[in-house]
Amino acid sequence: RLASEDKFSKAFHASPDWVALTVMDTGEFIEVNEGFEQIAGFSRAEAIGRSAFALGIWVQPEQRAALIDKLSSGGSVRNADVVLRSKSGAHRLMQLSMETIELGGKQCLLTVGRDVTQRKRDEQLRMLGHLAAELVASADSASAAVQAVIRMICESEGWDCGRYFRANSSATVLRLANAWAVDDASTKEFIGSSTDVEYHPGSGLVGIAWTSGEALWVENWSKDPRALRKVVVAGFGAGGAFLFPVKSQG
Repeated sequence: RLASEDKFSKAFHASPDWVALTVMDTGEFIEVNEGFEQIAGFSRAEAIGRSAFALGIWVQPEQRAALIDKLSSGGSVRNADVVLRSKSGAHRLMQLSMETIELGGKQCLLTVGRDVTQRKRDEQLRMLGHLAAELVASADSASAAVQAVIRMICESEGWDCGRYFRANSSATVLRLANAWAVDDASTKEFIGSSTDVEYHPGSGLVGIAWTSGEALWVENWSKDPRALRKVVVAGFGAGGAFLFPVKSQG
């Protein structure tokens, strides 16, 4: 028995995946491995004795409840897709497998999780690329193609709006060329306020992304000192923005 326990302990701690032993009813952590620490961002000392709920790990606690119900009814949990939250607040797409075991008279869970965030993201980007190519090929005009792609990206990512700024012939200024927005008054007002705005190299967030040639992410663009005040609309913009340059070989 001691030999088998030693083998289990070595396998538990050697795995690069998230491995955790928890109390089934409460979610309290009994033991975690280094893979858990790396993915979750919580140290072993921070996790042991506390529950996953107290640590805010489950983005959707009902997902855990559904998995527990499945196990309790005699089912198995293998590679279940769930969303977990790390200590930094980042959401991680995980595939969990669970087994029930009894320790000291308590029903416990052995959970093994694999972080598939990057893999899922790569799959989504490939799919978006294929869809974008189909939209461009079937569009009646370049303008219609751009707007269709903006809408597709926004809807797939849950974004309220998207704007496309095009440079003039001398590449000295950017002006709004296409946009898409959800059916919301403040969002449409924001798009309308962008119509007469010109971005010069390095001016505003758009100008900065244009000049650098690099994608730019801001957590709250309406409060970012680099944003042009003339496009800040009351009631809109209390959120993140992702800006990226579009390069064409044609």
